[in-house]
Amino acid sequence: MTASAKKTLRNILIYVGSALASVFVMWYILYHLFNGFESKLETTPAVLTSKEVTFSTSGYIIRDETPLYSSESGGVNYLYSDGEKVRAGSVVANIYSGDRAENITGQMIDIDKQIEVLMQSGITDNSTSSDTNTLDAKINELYYVIRDKLEDGDLEYALYKRDELLVLLNKRQAITHNLNGYEDKIAVLNAEKEALSSGLESVSEEISIDHSGYFYSSLDGYENVFTPAKLKDLDFYAYEKLIESPPENVPKTGVGKLVNSDEWYVLAVVPSGNIKTFEVGSVCRVKFPYNEDVIIDMSLEEIHTDGESGDVLLVLRTMVMPDGFKFVRKQTLEIIEESYSGYKIPSSSVRKVDGKDGVYVLNGNTVTFKQVEVLTEQDGYFIVKQQPSFYDDPEYNKKLGLYEKVIVSGKDLYDGKIINEG
Repeated sequence: MTASAKKTLRNILIYVGSALASVFVMWYILYHLFNGFESKLETTPAVLTSKEVTFSTSGYIIRDETPLYSSESGGVNYLYSDGEKVRAGSVVANIYSGDRAENITGQMIDIDKQIEVLMQSGITDNSTSSDTNTLDAKINELYYVIRDKLEDGDLEYALYKRDELLVLLNKRQAITHNLNGYEDKIAVLNAEKEALSSGLESVSEEISIDHSGYFYSSLDGYENVFTPAKLKDLDFYAYEKLIESPPENVPKTGVGKLVNSDEWYVLAVVPSGNIKTFEVGSVCRVKFPYNEDVIIDMSLEEIHTDGESGDVLLVLRTMVMPDGFKFVRKQTLEIIEESYSGYKIPSSSVRKVDGKDGVYVLNGNTVTFKQVEVLTEQDGYFIVKQQPSFYDDPEYNKKLGLYEKVIVSGKDLYDGKIINEG
């Protein structure tokens, strides 16, 4: 081959190589324009949520209680509300004699209950029609819970939840009818109560107390059965005998009771598999569904194991008495084993990059990889650890933060990728 031919061949190869390089560069640019610049990415915000791992059981309440009786039956007018603390020497109730006294005082008690429901039914000044959605959800949930309990024969639950349902219905009516409250109805009821009281004869007996305590207007017959003294020699056998004990007969002269201390106990049995969760001296978080799911921290005083079934009896103690708490002797409990709080994100969005768990988030039009620490999983979602403040974590910018837009789906994602929003 001559020198001229070699030169021509070299020029052709250079031309072809340059052309191929140009084609590759063009392909690369087009790829990133049309493949890399995805205009549609599904995202969801990282929102704060919480989850509790619980198990449900029945609990029996024990308190130091003193029944109060009158010398003869008659109409009773209570001077204190349930759970109200009273001083030694206070008169907690008046007894009226006469044929109509019991009927009149019964009507007065019913009016007091109506007034209490209406007072709880007030709404805030900034309540709007959109709040009815929340109320409707609560009403619907409570309705089905009550219905299920009635089907199970638990009439007591329905009675204790009736007022809660009425409060929700009243609040909804107040919002939808632009009512400021129920002051007018309360005033009418108070006038009706005053008119009824004028029909009572003079007080025939005053019920006073010789020591301070918390007053309650009802008796269930277990005041002298479920007593703190029964805890002294408690074991699983004694517990079973205790819960099978019949109530004492409550005479017509029963007025109410005085709870002598703010210390009270709960006895609850849990399956043997849960024993590892508990340790004497630890604090258990206990939820009370009968009482609007209020959660009370209770100390674990004793653990007793049934030799046959392996089931475990817990003796829980507290001195917390929430306002309006209904001390139904037997009620459902939910003992919280674990609780988690953090950001809720789809489990499918979590990826592993360079050995670290994380998610891709969309910040403006830029994809960024943010690290996460998974706490627990529920129904296709992860709860991941909440991001601390900027000042408490030097790697703040590398971790997922509140309300960041987590990318749920997308191809060829990488840290720093630019997304064309147009």
